[in-house]
Amino acid sequence: MRHVLAVVSKGILFFILTVLALYLLLALTAFVTALFQVRRNAADQDRRMSLLREKYSSSYTPSDEQRIASFPLSDASIRLNEVSFLATHNSYQPRAGWPYRTLLRALSLIPKVPVDGRLAGFEMDGLTEQLEHGIRSLELDVQAAGDGKFSVTHFLLDNRSSCQDFETALEELKLWSVHNPRHLPLIVLIEPKEIKFALGNLRSFDADCAMALDGVIRSVMGDLLLTPGETVGEYESFAAMRADDGWPLLEDCRGRVLFVLHPCSVTEDYIELDRSIRTQAMFPCLRYGGIHEEYASFILDNNPKSVTEHPEEAALRLMVRTRADDYPDFSAERYADADRCGAQIVTTDFPPRDSRAEEHTYSFDGYTARLSGSASRPEN
Repeated sequence: MRHVLAVVSKGILFFILTVLALYLLLALTAFVTALFQVRRNAADQDRRMSLLREKYSSSYTPSDEQRIASFPLSDASIRLNEVSFLATHNSYQPRAGWPYRTLLRALSLIPKVPVDGRLAGFEMDGLTEQLEHGIRSLELDVQAAGDGKFSVTHFLLDNRSSCQDFETALEELKLWSVHNPRHLPLIVLIEPKEIKFALGNLRSFDADCAMALDGVIRSVMGDLLLTPGETVGEYESFAAMRADDGWPLLEDCRGRVLFVLHPCSVTEDYIELDRSIRTQAMFPCLRYGGIHEEYASFILDNNPKSVTEHPEEAALRLMVRTRADDYPDFSAERYADADRCGAQIVTTDFPPRDSRAEEHTYSFDGYTARLSGSASRPEN
């Protein structure tokens, strides 16, 4: 009997060790793949930019903005804060490679491990394709490097990116904007990523990085950039501007690009550079605790139901960012909340896409966030 138990115990131990070895092999494969992913990202981005320049130099037709708006763009009385724009989350992420997808799905099989294997299916079209489909707000996660450059990526194991180099990503946005001079304003949400392991030349994102990022944005975007200083104009503060219903007219914002700093560890330091926010390139996005600050302009609340429970945002005429879904989950109720809450930036993980025979077909169980067009004017 003891011999049988010993054999069974050895068999169980062998099985456990084999499974652990397979998981370690998967993790190692994903890690090694990630190390080479950055180089592939950069090469793909260069090829992509070459193709885009060729596209624009031929017979390119600018986007018809009225097609994606549910209100007449000829109405010159509409202000920027009266419009809801459809946005994407992690706008830079293409399809993940098989090592990372396999690792996520394998980890999700382990009891009590908080990993959802379905996350492996998340992907977005390229930035230009999203703009062509009517998306007018993008989210870019940014990491800082010791050489003063910035990359657009998520984290080490999941570092896929269609726009690896931040400066080149801005060049792509500028290229589209220049060839669509009457486009509705683009709002780019910048989220600095925390570095838990400073591998290679990565560094923690601090106030100096934020200032350097401002410099890159100004240098690349030039006159296309709509700055906080230009927005607040002659008003004493953003609070005074909002109280006077003084957000710029939508017509005056067409063909322009705004950058918003996602709430992060350097938000306060960034604000302290100039508390009027007149000299910064990005609008600092705040949480509810900051809605009464003189410099408040953008607020982040990813729960659309919560947005409806804070009517003071509407009274204060703040620009609000919320999320209609959270991949891989979605619901008609949350979508309806996002559609009616009055938020100006409504982010989705299920944007409108093309279905091309030669490329991957996006189904998402038939669910696609549209908000009656990417630009809709909430009812007063």
